[in-house]
Amino acid sequence: MIYLDQRGSGRSARGPHDTYTLDNNVEDLEAMRRHLGLDKIGILGVSYGGMVALTYATRYNQHLSHLIPVVTAASGRFISRAQQILAERGTPQQHAAAEPLWTGAFTNDDQLRD
Repeated sequence: MIYLDQRGSGRSARGPHDTYTLDNNVEDLEAMRRHLGLDKIGILGVSYGGMVALTYATRYNQHLSHLIPVVTAASGRFISRAQQILAERGTPQQHAAAEPLWTGAFTNDDQLRD
């Protein structure tokens, strides 16, 4: 079993915040598979990691033996629903905290944690 920390999360070193994207996380996973010389891998993805795993499965299904998404979203459509709920019920503080999430414009680690 190999645990992969996604860019800028967990124990991973911090880097440019604009590189913390779903596409980069999927490509990091594929690069790790190639680096380890593995033909097929099984992926257990939890929360956002599940989104990475699902996206990986759509791009690299030939290298996937098992897929286990846990407490994740199967579609990017959840973002529009989350934005709708925030618009209807969110506080000004929640609106301010969510804006960098929608745009990917995190300016520092504290903002990313929020």
